[in-house]
Amino acid sequence: MSRMSITVPYYLRERNDHRKKSAGRMTASDKAYAMHRGIEAKLMLCACALLICWVFCLRHGMFGSKVDWISQHSVLPDYFRRQFYETGNLFPEFAANIGGGQNIYNFSYYGLYSPVILLSYFLPFVKMADYLMAAQMVCLAAAGVLLYQWFLGRGFGQRISFLTSILFLLAGPMVYQSYNQVMFVNYMPFLCMGFLGVERHFEKRKSGLLTAGVFLMIMTSFYFSIGGMLLQYIVGGYALAGETNGASVYLSQFGRQSLILLISFGVMAGMYFLDYSFIGRYAGTLYWMMTVAFFVIRMVSGEVNGRYPVMLMLVYLYVPVYAGILYQLRGKGYSAVLRGIALQFLTAAFANYFSNVFHAAFAVYLMQTVLLVLAICKGWFQVNRRDAVIVAVTVLLILPLAVCLVSLVSASDTAANFRLQRIHAWLHPEDEPYGKGYTYMWIREGLAKSKLVGAYEGVAFDDEIMWSAPRTDPFILLELVFTFGFLVGLLVIGAFAVLIFHVFGVVRRQRNQLGFMMSAACFLVLLDNCVEGILVNGGFLPVTSVQFPFLSFGVGSTVTYAVLIGLLLSIYRNEKIVTDHMVTGMPVWRLGIKLEKR
Repeated sequence: MSRMSITVPYYLRERNDHRKKSAGRMTASDKAYAMHRGIEAKLMLCACALLICWVFCLRHGMFGSKVDWISQHSVLPDYFRRQFYETGNLFPEFAANIGGGQNIYNFSYYGLYSPVILLSYFLPFVKMADYLMAAQMVCLAAAGVLLYQWFLGRGFGQRISFLTSILFLLAGPMVYQSYNQVMFVNYMPFLCMGFLGVERHFEKRKSGLLTAGVFLMIMTSFYFSIGGMLLQYIVGGYALAGETNGASVYLSQFGRQSLILLISFGVMAGMYFLDYSFIGRYAGTLYWMMTVAFFVIRMVSGEVNGRYPVMLMLVYLYVPVYAGILYQLRGKGYSAVLRGIALQFLTAAFANYFSNVFHAAFAVYLMQTVLLVLAICKGWFQVNRRDAVIVAVTVLLILPLAVCLVSLVSASDTAANFRLQRIHAWLHPEDEPYGKGYTYMWIREGLAKSKLVGAYEGVAFDDEIMWSAPRTDPFILLELVFTFGFLVGLLVIGAFAVLIFHVFGVVRRQRNQLGFMMSAACFLVLLDNCVEGILVNGGFLPVTSVQFPFLSFGVGSTVTYAVLIGLLLSIYRNEKIVTDHMVTGMPVWRLGIKLEKR
């Protein structure tokens, strides 16, 4: 099998060769002198940064403006610190003493979780204003030193690197905003740390510095971190400029995904501002419009290994629409239950046809089963709940299992053997370590030898294993673990857990029936994708096409998650506004004719 690993950019290879040759010629005194010159240059940069701060601002009084800095940027961090001392809660939700009381996350822009501000919590005896003035001068000097180190790493000489760093420190926004709108520049040290991390990632496949730089930049300024990560991505593309088609492929994929993200943000914003109750009113029409649209997309989209990657996630949009159809069937007795069951089978057939992925169709089928049982338990259809649940579960679970068993028995010997061999390879991969069990052995080896932080060099990503990348990459979580370490993988899983927990909270808070069922549908899709993806990446389920919220690449997954998150935001926004009467109480126009006798 061909193997693919991260290649070292050409300029780094040349620089490493030069270092190896020069290292053999350098004596111990030469190395000590070079180290001394590097430390000397960095100390000079720190002194220049302090001198610049004194010349332009500090000599006139304090390193802070009399407008925004003294009224916002020094006062609000001090409030954050005092509230922590009073409550001991590092994650508060309410700021009672700001205005008439507000959500404290409205002010997270001012450094609620900035590592620079959090360090002041260990210094209760230091005034926040004094601490911020010293911290901004240190951040300015640190940004200059890190930029100087990065220029040296790019192969520039010490003189050019030093003078360029001085020009960076002398830039108007750097000094001016350091004592005015501090969040405009306080992320700069972590941005430069990320530049060093990008270089280290490509040179040594060690990603701890890059991970730390990006994380600290986000915590410092989540607004400007978006542009910072974009810049680091461009730097990474430039690092591949010497490789064959490396930069062109890298940047073309970036441009394509950026366009998809812009479209998805538009879709999410549209779903957010559009009242979600329209799904309850026009669910049937939307169902058939989606079906026609999916048929057209399947006809024009590309096929990969017999599957349609674009449709893999789009078919999950049937789930919230099915919730709207159940809402329309309220009060119609057992006929509504039977129509719901029939629609489930029809939807599963559509999902399997459009995506040609059986597990996606089966997942949609199971989620619709949960929604139907919820609707029965809520008393939507005015039937005996116990009997209706028993009938629904019996028909919806036993019948599909029987169909699967019959299809397995009646299948040809080749197809049956293939399915049985696939299950055997998943359960006992060691029997065929270089055959059908290779992927599972690869997963076990990588997970057993991965580091807590940093890349594991013993596992390379195989072209045949990553058979559907980048559009439906089944191992994106494993790629993060192998490249950045277990810590990053655990953080990603923790982020998924927080997302699922908050979505479940939205479901529980709903008081109108449509909002409850729609949010439950979105919750089931997100829960299924997260759990299934984690289990497949851990080798606990057979390998198949899986998607992760906000991580998977491609049009279908990005647009689908945008629709789901937009629906959840719309439900959350209107949970106290939209009522069942508003959904069903459509205006009826009547024409009255009055006859008068003359």
